[in-house]
Amino acid sequence: MNNKAGIYEIKNLVDGKRYIGSSKAVKRRIREHKLRLEKGIHSNVYLNSAYKEYGSQNFSFSVLEYVTEDSLIEREQHFIDTYSVCDREKGYNIATKAGSGGAYVKMGERHRTLASKNKKGKGKKLNWELVKEIREKYNNQGLTQQKLTEEYSVSFSTISSIVRNKIWVDENYKLSPTKKKTRLSWEIAKEIRELYSAGNITQKRIAAIYNVGIDAIHDIVNGNSWNEQKYTRKIVLQEQAEQIRELYRDGTKSQAQIAAELNIPSSTVHKIINKRTKVRDDQDQRKKVTKENVEKIRRLYNEGAHTQKELGGIFGLTQTAVSAIIRNEIWRDEKYLPKRKRNKRSENV
Repeated sequence: MNNKAGIYEIKNLVDGKRYIGSSKAVKRRIREHKLRLEKGIHSNVYLNSAYKEYGSQNFSFSVLEYVTEDSLIEREQHFIDTYSVCDREKGYNIATKAGSGGAYVKMGERHRTLASKNKKGKGKKLNWELVKEIREKYNNQGLTQQKLTEEYSVSFSTISSIVRNKIWVDENYKLSPTKKKTRLSWEIAKEIRELYSAGNITQKRIAAIYNVGIDAIHDIVNGNSWNEQKYTRKIVLQEQAEQIRELYRDGTKSQAQIAAELNIPSSTVHKIINKRTKVRDDQDQRKKVTKENVEKIRRLYNEGAHTQKELGGIFGLTQTAVSAIIRNEIWRDEKYLPKRKRNKRSENV
């Protein structure tokens, strides 16, 4: 089925605009469109811009009909005419005739024309009068930076720098407060998600309300940024961590049994015991060493029940501290004889 010829449609579910195309392998062609749109490198600037503005969730990709290769152009033209997709109010197609490759041809002509104008000096050269005009249109007349880029035949970065007073600096010029970008925070991100979840409002409208880029809104509502679950580490309270260690220290219960008793994942218990989970404590993260615990550490280690790392996790100490206790370098006891380090090579013989 992937190699069948057919007519396909890419539809904006918000405003109903369409892009019509045809291919001898229609399913594969749809996948290519999706890939290029996701990367933001689609050759059709109108479709590419709309996809970036509204987000992938607001576009559908479908096969209108499967046809023979001989009738591809005829059927594509039928749908182009039926939906009037070359009308900018109704669609994204550039070429009025099916099979003419308009997205590539017309963009090439547009770029060549613009380049020719600049070479001949017919493009608008910036001066203080034009700079003031640009700032006035942006701040008070509601023109976007993209519109100003097209109108004045200069790059988007130049327009952006002008309206932000980064170039052609004017000490008396101030960017309109309504045009200043909102500094995002957890509270604002939460508001944006709630607003979008309520429905009846587009991402574009939310971007205008908060004066942030449509990409930022898209990432927030899709959980790609400002995601508390994604960026907040799971923190276990000190009391619970100590309880887990105490239960395991007694040697009467396994990690699985402790997990079942406290109704927490066994992986969490394992991480706490092996000291790989961050533990919050208002005063001191580590448990103070007592004589009783020193004796337990030495006994458990000499019995071969635990490694130094495991004992560190159980008693809330670093492996360095456990090692010093075992080697009698701290909490010295004249009666205690450190167990000699076993020779792994001799054990394997």
